[in-house]
Amino acid sequence: MAGSKSIAICSTTDLYCDLLVSSFQQIVRDENALKSLNELVKQLTSELSTVVKRGNKDETKVSGIPVVLETLAVLLRQLFKVLKRHHTLEDEKLQICQQYINILTPVVLRLTERMCKRQKVDPWATCLLDCFTVIVSNQADVPPPLLESVCEKCFEIIKDNKDFERLTSCFHCLIELAKHKVVNGKQLVGMWPTIINQIAQFSNSTHTAKQSEDTDSHLDRSFDRKLQASGQTDQLQQQQQKHRTQLHVLPGRNKCGWSADEVVEDSPNKLLEAMHGLLHALSVEQFQDVLQLTADVTGTTGLSDSTRISASLTVWRRILSTSWEEEKFTALSFVTQNLLVNLQSVVLQAGQAPSLDSFSAVVTPVLETEAAILAQGMTLLPPQSVILCLHSCQLIPFCRLPASDFTTIFGAAYEVLNQVLVQHINIVFKNTPVFFGCLSALLKAAVHAGDHVAMETNGSCVIDIVRCAHAIERLTTLLANHKAEFNKVAVYVVADYVTEVQQVTLHPEVKATLVSAVYKLLDLCDQHSVALLQTTLQHGCKEIFKTLYAEYTKYHKYTGRV
Repeated sequence: MAGSKSIAICSTTDLYCDLLVSSFQQIVRDENALKSLNELVKQLTSELSTVVKRGNKDETKVSGIPVVLETLAVLLRQLFKVLKRHHTLEDEKLQICQQYINILTPVVLRLTERMCKRQKVDPWATCLLDCFTVIVSNQADVPPPLLESVCEKCFEIIKDNKDFERLTSCFHCLIELAKHKVVNGKQLVGMWPTIINQIAQFSNSTHTAKQSEDTDSHLDRSFDRKLQASGQTDQLQQQQQKHRTQLHVLPGRNKCGWSADEVVEDSPNKLLEAMHGLLHALSVEQFQDVLQLTADVTGTTGLSDSTRISASLTVWRRILSTSWEEEKFTALSFVTQNLLVNLQSVVLQAGQAPSLDSFSAVVTPVLETEAAILAQGMTLLPPQSVILCLHSCQLIPFCRLPASDFTTIFGAAYEVLNQVLVQHINIVFKNTPVFFGCLSALLKAAVHAGDHVAMETNGSCVIDIVRCAHAIERLTTLLANHKAEFNKVAVYVVADYVTEVQQVTLHPEVKATLVSAVYKLLDLCDQHSVALLQTTLQHGCKEIFKTLYAEYTKYHKYTGRV
């Protein structure tokens, strides 16, 4: 690699960086090979010194600088790793590594200072920031004025740039700068709306591909177990594989070895991870301000800007996935309650819109966020806020949803109800009518979606509707251990099922699953409730219920006899 005037490297891909890491890891283990790096260090220093000497001249005439900086960043990381293992290595090796660092560091700092003084952002600023971040994270003798200048430059790039790699590098750099107490928390809070917009931009570019994955994500876990326990395995698995192929979603990992979610969300996730690290550097008051700004997006943004709402909720879910110290967790709990109020308004406005074409893009992130909030348990939310999540499910107009969005919305609503049952069962006991109203709405929606005629008309996939039916069965299974609390209300959900079934002809596979769910509701009912139902149902519904109850008694109800 050494000996020529410029480094002969033609690729700047991640594979190239991986090869460099492997090469340097082998080199630093061998003292003779480590000494041979001297020529490479001189080459890198010479290339970068040339850029520094050019001052403010056109940097595009200096070719190969991004590759030089990438190589330098990898080399610096390995050298610093060697120094951290000082207790296991010979002194001579450590001295050689320190010598190389002492040669390379001043050049990087001078080039960084040049970048900060320029109004125009250098095309290789991303690579340079990576090198600077490596130095700052491993040694504390960087001049404070330079740290402050780099901090200002990072904020400038975040404000005006649209390149996610550059933004991610800025965030990683700011994380290290925050450790040196040079990041202005107020300035970061002021930049937060811009950061949300940047994340919205990247999320929008991957929204279409991720939507296919989301269609399956909420219901797959319970559904796959049910396939194995039923006699429908072969036929439904073939339909499932065909459906996934049409959506370009593979059941495991694709040929590259990445899951579909990793491929689709790689860019926004890198940005989110870097941004997330900055929040730990904020004070409690600044952290609460950032949370409030994130929550306010859902209250001030019109439904037409669904991408920005989705981006703010993506940030919120990432915040929820992290452990926070007690004071910040208290701030998170307080702002979360305000957020849930905003989300009710979002769902209500979306449901009242003349067209529901964008309903899924707005409401699915809302329901996913509510499920993530509920999953935190009783420590995050007071009881009244849990009820707000149930009201969101009640506001969904399932009968008006486009067929293409039905499964996605249904799965998200199921996840909310599931988390309420698992994490907040005492709230359900005190608000039983509200919960069973939501369960009844899902059941009626599944019945109408499972209509054999309607499925042929709108092209619904059987596998999707069967998943929805299995989701309802899962919810009724969770209710089974609470017969005393629900025996007076479960019968009304059964009545809703019987009434809706009278109007449609269910697909056999959908019907089999829904009937199993209704049987579990009948398990909750006492004889008085069953007698009440037999008396109050209309004539046509009475015959359906009579047949249903007779089959329940014959094939499902436990009688104590084997």
